[in-house]
Amino acid sequence: MNTKLVHFTTVHRRNDTRIFFKQCISLTKKYGEVKLYVADGLGNNKHQSIEVVDVGGYKTKWGRFLSGLKMLHSLYKEKASIYTYHDPELFFVALILKSLGKKIVFDAHENIRLQLHDKDWLPLKPLVIYAYPIIDWLKSKLFYITVAESSYETNYGSKESKNVETIMNYPSISLLNKYKVVDRSSCKDLFYLGSVSELRGAYEMIDFLAQLKDGTRVLHIIGPISNDLKNSLHKYAESLNVGTNIKIYGAMSLVQALEISKSCVLGFAILKPVGNYLNSYSTKIFEYMAIGLPFIVSNFEIYKKLHIDEKCAFLVDPELIEIIPKVSKFLKNKDSIENFSRSGIELVKEYNWENEEKKLFNFYDRILGLKGIE
Repeated sequence: MNTKLVHFTTVHRRNDTRIFFKQCISLTKKYGEVKLYVADGLGNNKHQSIEVVDVGGYKTKWGRFLSGLKMLHSLYKEKASIYTYHDPELFFVALILKSLGKKIVFDAHENIRLQLHDKDWLPLKPLVIYAYPIIDWLKSKLFYITVAESSYETNYGSKESKNVETIMNYPSISLLNKYKVVDRSSCKDLFYLGSVSELRGAYEMIDFLAQLKDGTRVLHIIGPISNDLKNSLHKYAESLNVGTNIKIYGAMSLVQALEISKSCVLGFAILKPVGNYLNSYSTKIFEYMAIGLPFIVSNFEIYKKLHIDEKCAFLVDPELIEIIPKVSKFLKNKDSIENFSRSGIELVKEYNWENEEKKLFNFYDRILGLKGIE
């Protein structure tokens, strides 16, 4: 089937796991041509048959809006069957495309309503928080919606709505299989993959490393990070005498990050109990499970229901981490490490992208009229 699909974003990286490695690559297998528009200043290229079009980078948050407007004319000229956008800032660009007769999908990666409460930089924040449900209502009436968690599906109408589909952000088992390590008994390092922030436990990871009192271990922190936070973390690590034991890489491709994970024995997903984090899965825990990496995760109810505590993970209070003796003992027990790795690999079989891909195909088929229930 040759159907042109276009995805566009001004906030996410071109190699974003959900956008590129999951949605774009999956969609190109069934529908043919898929293009991705970005605004990162890295130029145009083609990767795995997907053409990436760059409209140029920006330096301020307001630049996101301007980058969206720069995309508009080119997007319209694509004459795609479906346009999918991934950032709330692009609502008005999508609205214009809709007024020109285009079919639009909004892919809501997170519960944006809850996230707004934590965005202190947001101008007119109280007004935006008050008005945003109206924007969501408009999206539900004008666009098709995919959400990454069922917990906020009802932000866009009832669960019975045919215009809304939950496409969970589960890992691609086929992609991760080559990075799977079952016997990590000779591994020593610690690992974090994802956006780096205080709310995602940046300082707690360094605290944990320092409390282990093992100078042979290195903490690898991989993901987008501001220069200010990076400098602050280095200073904090130095104050705890572990300055030489942390490596902060910044953003890199998932494949590069997974190579580093092969030498690691423990991963982190210590999220603070705020807004969206309490009710939405951290995708990284499923990736850790798929590659056989034991991990530490916040003890939120959503994770307790997975029944992973002391099977493939340790659930902790993110505000008061008091499991150092338990983990220290674990890290010295080769059998326990291997048991955790095997359990994670087994448990994650239920949570995989391959099943979500089928739902994605069915949803796009409905939008294209191939299912006859629009």
